[in-house]
Amino acid sequence: MDSSPEKPELESREVEQWLVCPVCKHPNPGGTLHCQHCWGASLHSIEPITTEELAGVMEREQARAQRRNLMKTVSVSILAPLLLSITVFLSIYSVTDLILAPLPTLNSNPLPGEWTMFRHDLNHSGTINPGITQPQGELKWSFFPLEEELTAIQAAMDTMMADMSLLSVHATDRTNRMSDFPAINPLYPDYLDVPTTRGWYSCDSEGLVRLDSGIHSSPTVVDGVVYFGSQDWTLYAVDADTGTKLWEFRANSFVDSSPAVVDGIIYFGSNDGNFYALNAETGVKLWSFRTGKANQSSPAVAGGMVFFGCDNSKFYALDAKTGEELWEYKADSPILSSPAVVSGIVYFTTVNEYVYALQASNGRFRLQAMISGTSSSPAVKDSVVYFNSGGSLFAIDGKARNWPGEYDLRGFWIQFYAFRLAPIPPPMSGYIWNVPRLGMQNSSSSPLVSDDTIYTALDRYLYAIDIETHEKLWEMPFAAGDDLRSSPALGNDILYIGSEDGLLYAVNATNGEKLWHFTTGGPINSSPTLADGIIYVTSHDGKLYAIE
Repeated sequence: MDSSPEKPELESREVEQWLVCPVCKHPNPGGTLHCQHCWGASLHSIEPITTEELAGVMEREQARAQRRNLMKTVSVSILAPLLLSITVFLSIYSVTDLILAPLPTLNSNPLPGEWTMFRHDLNHSGTINPGITQPQGELKWSFFPLEEELTAIQAAMDTMMADMSLLSVHATDRTNRMSDFPAINPLYPDYLDVPTTRGWYSCDSEGLVRLDSGIHSSPTVVDGVVYFGSQDWTLYAVDADTGTKLWEFRANSFVDSSPAVVDGIIYFGSNDGNFYALNAETGVKLWSFRTGKANQSSPAVAGGMVFFGCDNSKFYALDAKTGEELWEYKADSPILSSPAVVSGIVYFTTVNEYVYALQASNGRFRLQAMISGTSSSPAVKDSVVYFNSGGSLFAIDGKARNWPGEYDLRGFWIQFYAFRLAPIPPPMSGYIWNVPRLGMQNSSSSPLVSDDTIYTALDRYLYAIDIETHEKLWEMPFAAGDDLRSSPALGNDILYIGSEDGLLYAVNATNGEKLWHFTTGGPINSSPTLADGIIYVTSHDGKLYAIE
């Protein structure tokens, strides 16, 4: 539609001077104060022109209007397809894998007989064939890094009580300050020359000293070496055959993260706010990455990248060689779980309410599914993600995507549906099924998937769940403790799991029958590791055990 001003005809024979509106470009008779064609633009400062001059002005304005209309037409014909293409591209990119799909080869599998990271591999399968030799629950060796320190403190306590003729002392809670241990009658400086110890200790009224800085880090076994962290602020490397310490690396706080070893480099996080990479043979630091918060999540390594979560609610991907940050993702709450990386997708849970799926190569968002919050690490098989949350076992479609604005719009949709103004909202993206009320508490234990069975621990029970029917095949109760924090490991149809009662159990995976148990000196929160027919497990008594 042509918006150019029209030439005056009849009126031009009667009017000798004209005022052209600066806004709409229409002519007005001389003496007019405000434009008669638009919204009253002021004309008092406009220079009048004659009828002959007006004809030329109108022709020029019509030519300009035609050029503007042509430019609008060309712009719309170019921009409309461009905007449509961008919209289609973003839609396809956001909800499908047709563009920049995850790399299906982005995986890392350990060599036979090795256990290179938490839960064995990037799928968190927790499964290995230990070979012909089947562990029978006999101690091969134990490694106690703080044995000399504990012995020295107990000796100092005994000497102090004898010198002062004390029959009892004030029971003292967990501390590493010997100037306060025990209360009222401290050992430092008269009986112990160490003001601050590596471990944390408590004592009862009879003067019996107990180590209270246990080991939550699960062992990793690579090339005949066992690696694990401890709450004495140290990461250890121990000979897998003899239990001899090879080297140690001192951090600045607890090392609860379970290490991962790939290509001669060991990766782990510490509660000192740093993530470390060391030479696996010598323990020499190669690089560290500062997060500023505790790093309890155990790392996964794949495709030259190392992945881990942090207490600052961020999930990181670093260059495995240099430690340079490649990308990060801000989640809803702290991340204690360890990521699983399968077919180019990384999965993790948060302590508040979500399980996430991101593209491993670039951090591209894929899925956010609401749960009860958990520190249980996901296990993945056939693109289905399994984890414990809120006392239930969940199965999530690992390839699912959120629809645009799902969590922003779903609340409104539900309200409209309640008033019968909208159809029933679709189920939350990703949900497949869940087995509810297996337990009453949130479990940090992670499920294990083998063939058509899922093994998982909640509260004080170990369960076997049929993967197709979701029915319980069997359940095994544990006598002590409020929660099983250890995750099961499987080898040759035998399950191995630690318990709060300080026992490591061997359980027949077919029927749940207990085969044997091994006693440690404290609760077992870590997950057992199988390598070359030997079980390696850490305990809250501060020891690493090798069981054959």
